[in-house]
Amino acid sequence: MSLDPIIVNIEPPKSPFFSKLPKLPSFGPKQTKILTAIAAIVIVTSMVLIALVTTLANNNKFKASRNIQTAQDVQSKALAESTTKSNKALPGGTEVTGVSGTSGENSPKVTLKADPGSVLKGGKVKLSWTVTNNPKSCVASEDWSGPRASTGSEMSPTLDKVQTYLFTLTCKTDTGTGFSTVSISATDQGGTGNVATRPTVSIAGSPSSIYSGQATSLVWSVSNNPTSCIASGDWSGSKPISGSASTGALTTVKSYTYTLTCTNSGGSGFATTTVAVLQPPPGVPIISLSVNPPGPSVVPGTNATLSWSVTNAASCSVFGDWAGTATTRSPSGSEQTGVLSTLSKTYSYGMECKNSAGDLMSSSVELTVLRNAPGVAITASPTSVAVGSSSTLTWSSTEATTCAAKVDWSNAIGTSGSQSTGALNSIKTYNYSITCSNEGGTTTKSASVTVLAAPQITNFSASPTSVTTGGSSTLSWTTANATSCTASGGWSGAKSTSGSQSTGVLGATTSYTLTCSNTVGSTQSSTSVTFSSGVASSPPVVTINAASPTVGVGGNAVLTWSATNSPTSCTASGGWSGAKAASGSGVSVGPLNTAGTTTLTLQCTNSAGSGSSSVSVTVVAVPVVTISVSPASIVTGNNTTVTWSSTNSPSSCTAGGGWSGSKSTTAGNNTQTTGSALAAGSYVLSLSCTNAGGTGSNSTSLTVTAGAVYCSNSRPCYGPNSIAAFTTIGSCYGYNVSGALSWVINVTTLNQNYHKGGPGKNLLPNATSPLCGANLHPYLTGTSLTNVGSQNHVKGAATNGSVMPTYRVGYWDATNLSASVLP
Repeated sequence: MSLDPIIVNIEPPKSPFFSKLPKLPSFGPKQTKILTAIAAIVIVTSMVLIALVTTLANNNKFKASRNIQTAQDVQSKALAESTTKSNKALPGGTEVTGVSGTSGENSPKVTLKADPGSVLKGGKVKLSWTVTNNPKSCVASEDWSGPRASTGSEMSPTLDKVQTYLFTLTCKTDTGTGFSTVSISATDQGGTGNVATRPTVSIAGSPSSIYSGQATSLVWSVSNNPTSCIASGDWSGSKPISGSASTGALTTVKSYTYTLTCTNSGGSGFATTTVAVLQPPPGVPIISLSVNPPGPSVVPGTNATLSWSVTNAASCSVFGDWAGTATTRSPSGSEQTGVLSTLSKTYSYGMECKNSAGDLMSSSVELTVLRNAPGVAITASPTSVAVGSSSTLTWSSTEATTCAAKVDWSNAIGTSGSQSTGALNSIKTYNYSITCSNEGGTTTKSASVTVLAAPQITNFSASPTSVTTGGSSTLSWTTANATSCTASGGWSGAKSTSGSQSTGVLGATTSYTLTCSNTVGSTQSSTSVTFSSGVASSPPVVTINAASPTVGVGGNAVLTWSATNSPTSCTASGGWSGAKAASGSGVSVGPLNTAGTTTLTLQCTNSAGSGSSSVSVTVVAVPVVTISVSPASIVTGNNTTVTWSSTNSPSSCTAGGGWSGSKSTTAGNNTQTTGSALAAGSYVLSLSCTNAGGTGSNSTSLTVTAGAVYCSNSRPCYGPNSIAAFTTIGSCYGYNVSGALSWVINVTTLNQNYHKGGPGKNLLPNATSPLCGANLHPYLTGTSLTNVGSQNHVKGAATNGSVMPTYRVGYWDATNLSASVLP
């Protein structure tokens, strides 16, 4: 039964308590019935509810990058840093106690609780109860039903609608009746965008049902660092990311709806709760009890304020954790709870009031003491290091009970400390996340260390390396991983990370130095130009070599060369070009993108003439591999065919994944069956082929599903189609379908002297009475002649378990429609 019909029709709930309440001492039967119906409305509507339970948002997982982390990875990491409350700290996350009442004498007092007090639609809560004074009967009503023991607990039905669910337990003695009604809010929650990083919103009314003219508090909290929160429905405007707010006096009898939507870069999240406003009934005690802050949790050391007002009551008393020893209270007032300091304890404050007729009503509020979620800080120093270097992680936390390291480190760690990352050998950004928890929640923070390669000067040379009077040389340089370069020696100033520059006319031998740096270090290289005033006596003699005579398409040739007799210039041609220094070592030329033979020539010149030399490099295309499987989906016990081919004459091919071993390198399509032993599952069949140029790979997928099981896996197995091959005279099979296993029997070999199918009928087939392919059970259980040797059967023994093995050829399964006998 939902709360909405009560709001609209203002009808008393139809529970056993309200229909069978005994006569009150000061009223007649009709008046008693009216009064108890009014009391029912009070019971339903005066309870204190917490309206919403949400699941904590999972911390966002970091993606692994292949090399250097992308901007999207960094953003995901930043969004994963968050603080979330524990379930008990969320609105609606704690246990709630139902509103109770009694009438008559020696009345049983019923205490009914729900944990938690609110769930998302589709959830369940745990209901638990105790009853005093040994009641004769207890009956559940509203949104559960049936008799119950005087003490117990159980899970509620699934709460699959956005509404307030009511659970009432009514217990009776011979002279009195007691009841308790607890209300549970099933609320809505959702959003758009990344589920792990968008805001998760929790909201509840405290309490969630009031009388017209009263006010209640809305309590909310939001995880994942929202940038804005907007209210809609029966409230509006911008709201902070957590807090509480009064609804103000609500005067219209209806259900009010409150939605809060919060946004961050990961998306938006929302939560919706309702507050029921009802017409107050006359003549019975009405208790309005509240606590500020409204909870459901407070931090240790809080001194909360209890406020109450009561109408239609002759006397009131308190129970539970109220401060002091006095139990009576005036009809309205407020007081302090005193300092609440016991961690994880739920403090309960109850008030019960009686009217002049002796009817008693009670209501409670609860506060749970929890610490705030931990504060966490973590830094890395330095934040950028060279390959093979390390950084130092330093972290601290406040009020954390446990901390764990995640992502690029792991395991439990102290709540504060310092630790080296160890040598970082991959060029990428390492992420170090720390998650600290206590009973109030969880906080995650991260630090990162970027690993950079040390700067390299890949080439710094002069061409020519020797000049005569009036001559000049050109300096050329290239670098890797450098962010700045500075010149010294025979030149000066800042230089780009790659380029060329003339020395100008030289009058002496000059040395040139280049220093290049990035955030992790610096490197230096030098070259020189020799000056002479004379004329060369001989042309240069050039030698040039390649580190490898073969490279793959797209690869680089690595050259080393030198020239004697002080060349004034050197020029490349063929597979490379441009001015070169008179010597070079380990210089990469490429990429070489065309298969075939490439000739690289270097010619050097001085005043006496020129000389040249060449080297040839063979560029080989990497194998191109194709692979397929047909069919791509089979059932267990079957096989499929793998087809593959490779180009560019590989020297070897190797299978991996769902198959293995060396495979044929022959040009064109090659095939191989997988065999029939593959278990059910998904397989990736890969093939890598290699030649002098490198390795090419490809893969395909195969799905194996579990096939049907026939004859309980006994073999051989026959069915309607397979037994059809044995239905001729001389090759005649029948079957006996009685027993744990059904047998297939060779009718031809049965001895007709000992196996009769009834008076005057043989089992053996003939022109007018063929029994091939038939069920022999009626005949095997018919009349038998004298048992002779092992070739007999026992009359009435349907399976003939030990005396007919001579005639059995296999097992029978009517569901096996295979055209052939299974192996």
